[in-house]
Amino acid sequence: MENRKIRNYSNYIDGNAVRKVQEIPDRHKELREKHIETEKRNIRKRAAQRNQQRELKMGFGYASFLIVASIVMVIVCVQYIRVQTSVISRQEEIVNIKSELNTLISQNDAIEYNVNSYVDVENIIQVATKELGMVKAGKDQISLYERTESEYMKQVNDIPNE
Repeated sequence: MENRKIRNYSNYIDGNAVRKVQEIPDRHKELREKHIETEKRNIRKRAAQRNQQRELKMGFGYASFLIVASIVMVIVCVQYIRVQTSVISRQEEIVNIKSELNTLISQNDAIEYNVNSYVDVENIIQVATKELGMVKAGKDQISLYERTESEYMKQVNDIPNE
């Protein structure tokens, strides 16, 4: 018994010079770990393959839903393109009509200026006497009438000679 006690105490070393215990490499343990790792990889691969096969097998309902959704999407896209082209063509029409309107406004302004230049009384007298051969009316040829509420007169009969 005493020998056993001595043996137990003889393995014990005190201080900081103690050697660290190193285990003897177990080759079987490394092989088991590699085998377990490869098994895990194989299991993951098989699961991924099963998932891929499941995903590749579409049901009839799902496939028909995808086809109908695709057709609807294509129809909506075509309609959108048609509306876009319609909007663009309308915008071009608006631009053309605006340019035509601007042209007509400038022509109208020019004609209005010409008309206003002929409204000048001196110009009217000059054109009437020189170009048209008219003569100014005398005082005995002018008849005055009182103004009615309306701005114009309607001649029903000939003007009487006085």
